[in-house]
Amino acid sequence: MKTSTRLALVLLLVGVAVVAVSVQAAFVVAPPTITPTAWVPPRIATATPPPTPTGGWFEQMYPVTPTQP
Repeated sequence: MKTSTRLALVLLLVGVAVVAVSVQAAFVVAPPTITPTAWVPPRIATATPPPTPTGGWFEQMYPVTPTQP
């Protein structure tokens, strides 16, 4: 194994070890906390829903007006 390859491998392993130790230290110093939020019940719709349109999309876009005789 060449010296440069061995040096690159050692540097890679040292870098991975440093990252792992820093991540572990960050979790030890400040562990991730989940703040509990108050449960809000879903709002019950008391208002009457809007009337459903009759007909298809064409009648909604072009409403039919009754013609006067």
